[in-house]
Formats: sequence, C-alpha cells, structure tokens
Amino acid sequence: MCKSSVPTYTSTDATVNWFERYGRKKGFICYILRYFLLLNWRQNLQVIKDEFLALVAMVMGCLDEKKYQAIVIRPTVRCVTIGNWMQDVYRHGYNMFGSVLYIRKEFPKPSELFSGAVWTAMYMACQDDTFQDAFRGVSLEVLKQIKEEKSSVIRENNGVSSGVLDRTKKEMSTAKRENTEVLSEVLDMIKKEKNTVIDDNRDMIIGIVHGVFPLYDEKL
Repeated sequence: MCKSSVPTYTSTDATVNWFERYGRKKGFICYILRYFLLLNWRQNLQVIKDEFLALVAMVMGCLDEKKYQAIVIRPTVRCVTIGNWMQDVYRHGYNMFGSVLYIRKEFPKPSELFSGAVWTAMYMACQDDTFQDAFRGVSLEVLKQIKEEKSSVIRENNGVSSGVLDRTKKEMSTAKRENTEVLSEVLDMIKKEKNTVIDDNRDMIIGIVHGVFPLYDEKL
C-alpha cells in the first residue's frame, strides 16, 4: 500500500468498486474515507478539501511516526475533533465489517493508519489558518518538509483523493436536489390538505371568527 503507483480514474465512472480498483486493504480505506466525507461535507464538521487531503496523507502515507513524534506542534480543537471522528468511523467499520464477514485480518488495523503526531503535523502545517500557529514552535524548514511529504503522498494517491472527493460532491449535490424536490412535494401536499380542511369546515370557522370579531365581514 505504501508508495505504490496506482491507475488514474475519472469521476465520471457510473459505479465505483474500490475493492476492485485497489484491493481489499486500500479499497476499505477508500470506503471509510467516502463515508466520513459524506457525513461531514457541507454538514456536521463542514470538512474542507485541505482537511480531507490531510486525512488522506495520514492514512495512505505510511509516514514515520517516530519522526513526527519528535516534532512538537500543539493541535487546535478542530484538528483533534476531525482526527477523532475519522478514527471512530474507521474503528466502527473495521470492527463491524471485519467481525461480521470474518475478514478483519484483510483490512489495515487502526494502529497501522492512525497516529496523533502524524495527523497533527499534516493538519497544522498544511492549513492556511493553522500554519502560523505551528510556526511558533517549529522552524519554517520543518514545516516545508511536512507540506512536501503531504503533497508527495497526495500525488501518489491522486486517484483516491480526487475520486473520493469528486464522487462525494456529486452525490451530495444529487441528494440535495432530490431532497429539495421531496420537500416541495410535501409542502404542496400540506397546503392542499390545509385548504381542504378549511373548505370542509368553512361554516364553523366563519362562526368562530364572527364570534370573536363581531364586526368581521370579509369572506374567507
């Protein structure tokens, strides 16, 4: 999985089977990334592209954890929150599907993918609004090295990052249109039912209105 060249796919594919593309280990990671993004793209955590790419760099990079543990960077609350969400999503998927299908051994263990030190570095050094915070305790040269390592992982896994991101955007856009249509139909139905109730009880409503407002003389 580490530093392996992968074929490039376009986001126009009608159906994507990530297992067929990358095998079970890498394919499983792709499905988890997609699920996480569906949960948090333009809703919940409102994850942006750069934050998502930092996640891809962590889980796909096989980066040296000991090296990053020596880099002291204080994470923001959002950095910790996004990292914890992703870990929880992966752990639930790993335990549930792995146990039910008896193929847990074919998926990467959470400990193989997640590192607090790596994630903090990828996130804090690669976000415009957190770069300055990271720069307070780490040299500019180190931060540039972190950004370059992240960019290298993204280039090597471009098919994963762009494929997952593009398909998620497309599906979310389609779901929004469908939900808008459903909402419109529901509102029309409520309006029709309201008018029906008023028509069926017109005399009673007029009587109530005249009882409360004796001078009321307009037609409903």
